Amino acid sequence: MLEHGEDPNRSIQKLAWFDWEGPAAERGVSDWRLIHMIGLGRGNGIETVEVLIEFGADIDATALPFGDAAIHLSAIYDRAPLIWRFVEQGVDVDIPTAESLTNGTATDLFETESFAPFDGHGKTPLMLALGEGQSAAVDV
Repeated sequence: MLEHGEDPNRSIQKLAWFDWEGPAAERGVSDWRLIHMIGLGRGNGIETVEVLIEFGADIDATALPFGDAAIHLSAIYDRAPLIWRFVEQGVDVDIPTAESLTNGTATDLFETESFAPFDGHGKTPLMLALGEGQSAAVDV
């Protein structure tokens, strides 16, 4: 599809069909990219990242509602090989999450109390990996 003009940086409203994605899309605060799906664990990892990069994907792009870049999602889901690849491509291993644009905090999309790794912005991939107990990501 990319060879036929699909934009690798187009906005997508739902990343993985989490419960909170519907309310986020309704509020207009869901702004994911294809590269974020790879960080989350969708697709064929490194190979898919290479194709997206070849077609101009912005691998540093942050996304609403949480301000994550793909490297943050890779850290949360313990995808160490992807973290290495992003860093090799020039992504700052200490890139902070961007400020969330939701009304209140991004955690108001959940029905539970705020969970520290997702509360606020300025979290690095290491902070998120530690918060999730992801040892392979921490070792990167």
